[in-house]
Amino acid sequence: MLKPEKPVIVPKGQDVNVTCESKGVSVTKLQWKKQTNTGDVSVSEDFVTIIKDRFTNKVRAILMITNVGVEDGGVYKCVLRVFEKIGYRFTRIVVDNN
Repeated sequence: MLKPEKPVIVPKGQDVNVTCESKGVSVTKLQWKKQTNTGDVSVSEDFVTIIKDRFTNKVRAILMITNVGVEDGGVYKCVLRVFEKIGYRFTRIVVDNN
């Protein structure tokens, strides 16, 4: 599950948060990547907070970018790994220069 589900439009200089969520705390690994012309690049751990909630059995990977710049815009992919299986969801961050 990705929140928000639609592309995110954020004014330049503002902050943006996108949450990727999955069930299965003990077997789930979530990771954020940014798509580039040369392939996927892992997002720095400084921009990602992982929250494991054993009560609800969910894992959240929150992508948090502060003071968004034009270079932060683009397509981001939340990668879900469960044992040997991999799934993913995409979101787009659009930076508004006005």
